[in-house]
Amino acid sequence: MKIASRFNFRLAGVVLLIVGLFVVIYAAFILETSTYSFGTWDSDQPITNRVESPFNQYLIGFFGVVMIFLGYKALKFIPYDERDTRNISELDLS
Repeated sequence: MKIASRFNFRLAGVVLLIVGLFVVIYAAFILETSTYSFGTWDSDQPITNRVESPFNQYLIGFFGVVMIFLGYKALKFIPYDERDTRNISELDLS
């Protein structure tokens, strides 16, 4: 059995699609936003500011979308040794 067979690419594509879908769902619905705290001084009183940022949700969600895209490309990929490499003319298509 060849390492780069069409079955292996389809299997990898399906696995990447499923994992990417779970990553996107996790980033959108389960993952919490990051909270940053920093302190400043106002004359003699300390002031603590809290900032929430959804950057980690966007980053992990983008990673999931990239995994879905790579899974789709792996699912549709045909290895080079299984491709039809003969010249195809317009007469062959009709």
